[in-house]
Amino acid sequence: MSGLPDASVAGRLSWVCATGADLAFAGTEAAMNGSLSEDVVRVGDDARQRFYDSRGYGHPAEQGNDLVLSPVEAAHLLYRDDLDSVDGMDFREFLAARELGMRFLVYRDLRERGFYLSPAREA
Repeated sequence: MSGLPDASVAGRLSWVCATGADLAFAGTEAAMNGSLSEDVVRVGDDARQRFYDSRGYGHPAEQGNDLVLSPVEAAHLLYRDDLDSVDGMDFREFLAARELGMRFLVYRDLRERGFYLSPAREA
């Protein structure tokens, strides 16, 4: 191994540079923060496209481009680092404040098994 990329990688890199194509690297998305309101978490910006359209989280707000998440969905997105914070709380703080421990573990397990879930709203 010479430590240099093989010819196919170098060829793709020079094509991207020559064409000006945009590259999307993991972790380069803008910060995404949510706010807790009436026992749901609301997320703005491009959350609808990133989470609902592509991966089935939450449901679209009645107005605008916001996304409405259940607390357990928001906890899962915090856990995956897809969501940065909810009202300034990170994953551990949010999980403790909302007492979601067991519900989160079940939700995470089912999502990891490939299920798309729609948590019931608490009455």
